[in-house]
Amino acid sequence: NLSRSQFQFLLPDVCQGFFSQGLDISDPDVLAMLGEDHGFGRMDILTALEDDRSRNLVLAQEAQVRLSGVTGVPVFLVNNDFFVIGAQCTDSLVNVFDRAMFGAESDFEVSETITRVGSDASSTQASL
Repeated sequence: NLSRSQFQFLLPDVCQGFFSQGLDISDPDVLAMLGEDHGFGRMDILTALEDDRSRNLVLAQEAQVRLSGVTGVPVFLVNNDFFVIGAQCTDSLVNVFDRAMFGAESDFEVSETITRVGSDASSTQASL
């Protein structure tokens, strides 16, 4: 069994492989190759990927993240109050920092991609 802490060392290479090298990280063989680069046994990786317990743990963590309001990547949590979800232009990022620093009374427009933590999108947009 591979521990969560062991996988954390692998995560940066999985992200780099996907975003920079165009690797298909949905392919178990690709993940096994990346795991081998970190000293994991190929069969250990493939077994972990097929294990129902591991799959259920990942699905439960994904559900928890989605319930918190995260629906895409990247996601930025600003001032423990606002999520900025997805790639954003500079104006949207400046906008959320303005809101975090000066409050909802700010004169700046609200981007559809800015979500107050713990709120659904419709109530967030109306309250900002």
